[in-house]
Amino acid sequence: MRILLHWSLSNGTIFMAMKDTIQEKEEKEEAKPREKDSKKEQRPDPSSVYFAGVGRRKTAVSRARLFAVSEESQATILINEKPGDVYFPTASLRQIFLAPLQLLGLENRFRISVHVRGGGPVGQASATSLALSRALVTLNAEHRSLLKSGKFLSRDSRKVERKKPGLKKARRAPQWSKR
Repeated sequence: MRILLHWSLSNGTIFMAMKDTIQEKEEKEEAKPREKDSKKEQRPDPSSVYFAGVGRRKTAVSRARLFAVSEESQATILINEKPGDVYFPTASLRQIFLAPLQLLGLENRFRISVHVRGGGPVGQASATSLALSRALVTLNAEHRSLLKSGKFLSRDSRKVERKKPGLKKARRAPQWSKR
């Protein structure tokens, strides 16, 4: 690598420019092993291929991945590295996030991995439901009409209104006293 210095007399500054010669570039390319050829020969493991979806609700964000499994015994649900029934302990929360799978009848067809953060339990369950719905649509576009009619593909954009100054909450005024 050669460094060229150029002195400019008009304003007294030095400009430095790095320049590689053609020979040096060719030497660098020859020194690198051919990784592209080996990558073409390797095929991805079918168990590592997944369909992903992202869902949001209030301040919760959920990323879901669906891995196809060959046997029903391999079908598991992990939410933040915990089983689904442990992470969402109540039946109503489990019903919320499993509703898209139950609508399509695909409860035991996938190994599901979900990473969810922010919000509370209901917001996380709703965000996970939207993420699973979007992942199912990427899996098969024919699922879109059923999920759309079940209202699983629309994001619920309602959020908590901010507190205003001089008020107790967003709209709750302090109690008025006569004296």
